[in-house]
Amino acid sequence: MTHLLVCVDFSDVTQAVLAEARKLAGALRAKVTLLHVAPPQQNLLGLEPDLIGLEPVPQVPTPLIAPVRQDTHRGLESLAQQFDGAAMQCQAILVEGSVVQSIDEHARQMAVDMIIVGSHGHGALYHALVGSVTEGLLRQARQPVLVVRSQR
Repeated sequence: MTHLLVCVDFSDVTQAVLAEARKLAGALRAKVTLLHVAPPQQNLLGLEPDLIGLEPVPQVPTPLIAPVRQDTHRGLESLAQQFDGAAMQCQAILVEGSVVQSIDEHARQMAVDMIIVGSHGHGALYHALVGSVTEGLLRQARQPVLVVRSQR
């Protein structure tokens, strides 16, 4: 195993995901790519279009999105620096799109050996209504998926 795709969403499970990724990458001397998938545009309600499933809602103008994306990219670069001290090669990528599809596409394009993702531990009702990125990846990804559970 030489390349790990580590998916981060800046939630409470992110640090646990990074800790597991550092352990695994260190033991395997693997390259790490941190990936954050942002929705194509935040709508005025702050919901992802994938999760709404109804009529399109008004979108926030692009000039208002740029500072948010810049802050997200800086945060992602900061997370990538956590791998520097461990003498590991790490790059950070911020993309926009559907989360499961974007992760799967990048995993295939970069020929990663494993995908590492966090699980928030939402209940069955949430999964029935909204679905789960982790479940989607487990069904769709060709690579092994390591799931790191939330500490909640």
